[in-house]
Amino acid sequence: MIIRKILGLGKDGTLLLKGPHGQEEPVRDQPPPAIGTAFLLLDCSESMEGEKLEQARRGAGEFILKSLVKGYGVGLIAFDDRATVLVPRSRDYRDFEKPLAGLTPGGTTNMTQAFNLALLALMNIKGPRFVVVVTDGTPDTPGTALAAAQKLSLSGVQIITIGTKDADIDFLSGIATARDLAVVVRQSNLQLGIAGTAKSLPLLLPLIPE
Repeated sequence: MIIRKILGLGKDGTLLLKGPHGQEEPVRDQPPPAIGTAFLLLDCSESMEGEKLEQARRGAGEFILKSLVKGYGVGLIAFDDRATVLVPRSRDYRDFEKPLAGLTPGGTTNMTQAFNLALLALMNIKGPRFVVVVTDGTPDTPGTALAAAQKLSLSGVQIITIGTKDADIDFLSGIATARDLAVVVRQSNLQLGIAGTAKSLPLLLPLIPE
């Protein structure tokens, strides 16, 4: 009889094998390579100060954990006046701990640059590719942000948008690559909204026979 185990993730970011009765053991060999990529783009503009940014920080951590378990390499981009790649692409949750803890609000909403950086990071990567953008506002320049998002979409990248109710919902709905990939949440539910988006990513890691 073959007992199936499925990959899970420990609190320290290491991969675990989870057996049918809930028992856990660390993966002794190198983890399987990621066969998909998800980039998380976080709005850190001035309007995100306070509870919004805390919600975004916690939700991002949960999204990253869930995406790693499902077989994705994950990247992290923060944007305000300018966009910055905080984590280029990683399968190790520990790479995200300091960048997430160091997020600070300030400035405006340069979504165009965030999309352009994501395109550069994803253009030569194979496999399923996703961009998840989280915001509470309107792009500094909606026209150029729309053009940048369209380049991502035309290159085969799926775009998921998560906006609080004070965001430009029409803009976010217009750039999401499917109607069900445009999510609107209350500020108090931002953490759940970001974490729950991982459900939209197809499971890529197979069950591992013992």
